[in-house]
Formats: sequence, C-alpha cells, structure tokens
Amino acid sequence: TLNRALIPVGLHHVLNSYFWFGMGTCQEIVVAGASAAGQALPSLKQLCIDPALAKTLVAGQEYTFNFVNSVTPEITATVNTVTETVKSGDLHRFFGGDKSAGVFMNGFFPVMMFGLPGAALAMYLAAPAEKRSQVGGALFSVAFCSFLTGITEPLEFMFVFLAPALYAMHAVFTGLSLVVANMFGTLHGFGFSAGLIDFLLNWGLATKPLVLLVIGLGFGALYFFTFSFAIRAFNLKSPGREDDDEAVAAPAADAAKGDLARQYLKALGGHDNLTSIDACITRLRLTLKDRSVANEDVLKKLGAKGVVKLGENNLQVILGPLAEIVAGEMKAIGANEDLSDVKLP
Repeated sequence: TLNRALIPVGLHHVLNSYFWFGMGTCQEIVVAGASAAGQALPSLKQLCIDPALAKTLVAGQEYTFNFVNSVTPEITATVNTVTETVKSGDLHRFFGGDKSAGVFMNGFFPVMMFGLPGAALAMYLAAPAEKRSQVGGALFSVAFCSFLTGITEPLEFMFVFLAPALYAMHAVFTGLSLVVANMFGTLHGFGFSAGLIDFLLNWGLATKPLVLLVIGLGFGALYFFTFSFAIRAFNLKSPGREDDDEAVAAPAADAAKGDLARQYLKALGGHDNLTSIDACITRLRLTLKDRSVANEDVLKKLGAKGVVKLGENNLQVILGPLAEIVAGEMKAIGANEDLSDVKLP
C-alpha cells in the first residue's frame, strides 16, 4: 500500500530499497544431486541459505534444507562449495536461489498485469461515448504497457490527480494483493518490474506461478467493478470525464521526438534554467534554477502524465517510456540553440 501511495512524490524507491535490496540475507552454496520428496531436481545447482547455517556445512556432505513458504519445503542435496557470496534483500535472494524469497514481489504481478488494465477498461467505459475514441488509445496503450512490462506510472498518473479516491483504492488493493499472494503460498520475483516479460522469464524460479494468474484474474475483476462503481456512484473524474478546461490535450501524432524535446525544453525555461537533466524509466528528473518558470499546463498539454515537485528546485515530469529518449534529446540540444521558433500548445 505504501509503495503505491508514495509514487506521486517519487519516494517509493525508499521502501523498495529496503525490502528488495536490504531486508534479509542468505549465502550461496553450490549443490549436486538435489531432490525433494523423492523427486530428483537435476536443474537445481545452487541454493541460498542462512549465512549462520552455511558456516556449519562441510563440502561433500549431504544435507536436508528446510525452506518456509515454498512448494519444495525440504530439499536434500550434496554440498559441493560454500561460496563467499551473500545476497541481501528479497530480490537478490530470490535470484540467488533462496526458496523462501519473493514474498515482497509476488503480489505486484496480479496488480500490474490484471488489476490496472481492469481499471483502464473501467475508465474507458465510464467516459462519455463521444470521448471514448479520444481517451481509448491512450488508456489501452498504457494498460498494455503495464501488463507487458510492469511500467505503471503512465496509467497511474492518468487518474491520481483527477480522482485521488481511485488512487487510494489502488494503493489498498496493491497491499491486499501481496497479502493474498502470500496466503496462497506463491513466490515470484522480477529483475525489472512485475509484467508479463518478467513473469515468464522467471517462471522457473517461481513457486505456484499459475496460482498467481488465477489471483490476477480475480484482481482484474475487482479493479474493474470497483472503479466502475466508484466513478459512477460518486461522479468521480477520470479520463474523458474531466471538466472541459481540465482536459489534457495529447501531443500531435506527427510530432517528431526531437521537436517534442525542444518543446519540453522551452516549457521548462530553456537550458539557461536547467542545471541537470536525467531520466529514470518513466520520469524526467530535473534540477531548475527557477522552478516557477516551468509551465506545468504546457507540460501536460505536451503529453506529461504528471508533474512532481521535490524540494525547492527539483522537478519530475512523468512521461512514461519516452522519458529516457526525451532526456537524451534535450541534452543533445545546444546550449545556445534558439528556441524562439518552437511553438507550444
């Protein structure tokens, strides 16, 4: 829940760093002849166990290892080597071979692959019929992005400021998904995010991945019906239901990305107003000399899904997958280049 709640201010990485990269440790060991419940596990060559236990192992000896909350709670194997490699955090332990890791990642798959696309469908159907063609392309593209890659910010920022109540529901549902995923004994992890790509790539390391898909279908329905009900029952704003003066214009379909970068640069006050330009997957991360010069309305009309202010001079512009491309092109624009001919919406 907190992970999603902190996204609008960009502080969710603080939680991620602790749970995914810092919480809990295990030590890698190389094993042979692994088996569980009498069944051979020929592909299992590595385990990650409690460092205190690893110190007691003797190479060449056979041991039985117990893993809590795993589809293979007891694994018998001969220890070949006790390595010096220690993994920290749920993510590193999962990929290191800890059969009890993945408890802080599994619940994101139902939300990102099914829940948010369900919410997007609900918002599309809630939009007035005459505006569905206008918002449908954007909603379905960001929903597919969430399903395939686990990149959710472009979709989340389409309703977080329009209808904070919907976003609060989404945050609560994310926490609930983690609880349910662990109640059913699932374990899964991702190297990038909880989309279909990571789901399939890490299938072999996961515990009960098919159960996660069933949970995902349930959360897809939960998001769809609760978003549909809330939008209509409480007359909440959502894409296509904004006031006319709040509707966000999409960038011109034929605008070249280089032209878009020049437009963003001008809307931010030009190179003279920027001290640093960076990007992180979906966001432009900027440091400005004078943040008041940046025109938020124009940024949103250019296609920004949201603008986040941090401190006195930092600004984050939510662009989605284009963020790194636009950042690179903004950096490539000469410091003395004349932007007077750049037209802004």
